[in-house]
Amino acid sequence: MMNQPAVPVTREKTYNERLKDQMVTFFSLDEVKTLAFDLGIDYDELDEGGKTAKIRSLITFADKRKLLSSLVSLAREVYPHETWDMNSTIGLEFKQGVDGTTAERGLEALHELMTNPAARGTVVAFRTDFEATNKQIDVLSNYKEVHDMLHMLEVQAFNLIQQAARNFPDDEFAIENLYDAEITLADVINRLNALADRPTFGATEMSWVQNLDKGRDFLNNALDNEDPKQLRRAILSINRVIAIQPNQINTRLNAVARGLRLREIREALTQIYTQLSELNLDKQKLDQFANGALSLSRLHEQLEGLVEGHDNWQMIMVELRLVETEIEQDPTVLEFSWPDIKMLLQPLYESKTEDWQSELKRDVDRLDKAVADENPARMKQMFRRLDRRAGDRFVKVDIDLRRLCEDLRLVGQPLAAILDILE
Repeated sequence: MMNQPAVPVTREKTYNERLKDQMVTFFSLDEVKTLAFDLGIDYDELDEGGKTAKIRSLITFADKRKLLSSLVSLAREVYPHETWDMNSTIGLEFKQGVDGTTAERGLEALHELMTNPAARGTVVAFRTDFEATNKQIDVLSNYKEVHDMLHMLEVQAFNLIQQAARNFPDDEFAIENLYDAEITLADVINRLNALADRPTFGATEMSWVQNLDKGRDFLNNALDNEDPKQLRRAILSINRVIAIQPNQINTRLNAVARGLRLREIREALTQIYTQLSELNLDKQKLDQFANGALSLSRLHEQLEGLVEGHDNWQMIMVELRLVETEIEQDPTVLEFSWPDIKMLLQPLYESKTEDWQSELKRDVDRLDKAVADENPARMKQMFRRLDRRAGDRFVKVDIDLRRLCEDLRLVGQPLAAILDILE
């Protein structure tokens, strides 16, 4: 079975609308105020309403004053790992890595070499390894897609719904944000239902999507009847999924990734290369095949590192999210949770070999002091800063893992072609 390329959920939107969506995800109101100041735009002149309304108004002002490119440049300075390209679609960009492409070409070369009966006979002995790896790559990619859909659900729909709930139904901007969230929620549900039909998932493994359907029904009822109680039911239904499923999917993803037989495939390809070298075959194709085998080894090392990093950040984000839901009502919740969160964060910045590690340590030290000083206002301020920093880093690790999964899909396609020959 040929693997289908992962396609992010998209909607037909203008660039300004896509930019608004991305800024809502990453920027706080204080950061929006700073952007306005840096652009020479009076923050008080921006439209009334919450963060979404302010960002939409800021983009409109910047566009009218020919400052949109300056706004994008400032956004890129704050979040350099995000895609802020004026000429491209805002959102995650899944590129083919060098190692993935090299491994793909190496296996394509093997596929061409197998037109020789002797070469084909050599590869037959490793058919079981090829079949197992091809299936594991497909399963890994499917779980990663589900994980990404859950992340989109939380960032682009659930967070927006929670914010809007504070002013619903009296604020027209809150209602507008809820309509935006409903469209995203519908997109995510459709994507998840399509994934659930794949052989990777059992009959009931994705049954939790029904809770999202219920949440969407409650949300639509709330909008139709301006009913806060229905909106609360929508939040509870969606939160039931967000609180449980990302961890469960992450556990399954990690299990598949750790069981991926890339090392065995690399060893099998080395043995195949040794045997094929004794035949009178195209040397250029043999060299291309050898480079592909080495690239698989690098992919294996990258996968192990990214899975471990992704797992660590997933645990941290769960802890931060638990504090975030309570800190407004009870700032002391951070005092109880902080020692455990700090212990999870410490190994990630100890080496301080990269800029983000030094920045993360500064944020940890500032929050640590605020907790020690028992300063609730400072604690909330520093917690939000740390939360944004951790969230930005988690997104970066998430994107790197997604790109690696895309690289592995490249490997899966020629593996499937090789298996077709061996039928």
